[in-house]
Amino acid sequence: MSYTYRTDKLLDAIGKSHGYVNQQNCPRQWVGFAIELETELQEATFEIERLRKANLQLREGAEEQKQLIQELNQRIKNYSDEIIRLSGIYQKLNGYSGTIDFLSKKNERLTKKVKQLNKFGEEQKQRIKRLEEAGDSLANTQTYDLMETANWRQAKEAKP
Repeated sequence: MSYTYRTDKLLDAIGKSHGYVNQQNCPRQWVGFAIELETELQEATFEIERLRKANLQLREGAEEQKQLIQELNQRIKNYSDEIIRLSGIYQKLNGYSGTIDFLSKKNERLTKKVKQLNKFGEEQKQRIKRLEEAGDSLANTQTYDLMETANWRQAKEAKP
């Protein structure tokens, strides 16, 4: 009479508690309510799964961005060390105009690269922040799976 086995069991249980022998004796309104409940349950289950997958993708994206930021920070440090080294050479060769011009241009290029890397690093930090905020929003809406929410919060607190 209804859509699923679960709905049939529900209708039978309600009917027996009210003295009905089977679903054919149940009021049609009960059958309609049971079908609506089953449909809503299925839709909610699909939505939960979609949100679970989205949360996982956000966490994976955040981890990738963290690794990228670490790599960029190392590059920035390497370029900064290179700039310091070149600045020392520049001071030693201050008497040589041709060498000074060459090193000046190289220093400008490296400084520009460092600025670009700093800007890119900041953009990646902002992206991670947005991903974490989105993960927090998802975690705050997930009342059905407390273990995954706890895991998300632990992973977030463990970041460097």
